[in-house]
Amino acid sequence: LQYMDGGQWDKDETKSVYGDIFNFIIESLRQCGYVVKTKMLNAQGWVPQDRKRVYLVGFREDLAAGAGGRFEWPEPPGGGVIGDVLE
Repeated sequence: LQYMDGGQWDKDETKSVYGDIFNFIIESLRQCGYVVKTKMLNAQGWVPQDRKRVYLVGFREDLAAGAGGRFEWPEPPGGGVIGDVLE
């Protein structure tokens, strides 16, 4: 889904609609038998960049109750600074 990179969707997490292409992808996955979870994460908790991305995680419907119930979105360990990666 790299072509969605760069803010081609509405970045407001409180809205359920990120855009037509995004909705088409989600609906296509659902029609193929997947339960889909989405979340916008910011890489700032892992690397010294403010990089927001929408992530999709899909579970087959027949496995969603088990696997989907155990799945947790990662919590960022904390932000870094550019000096952490420079020599």
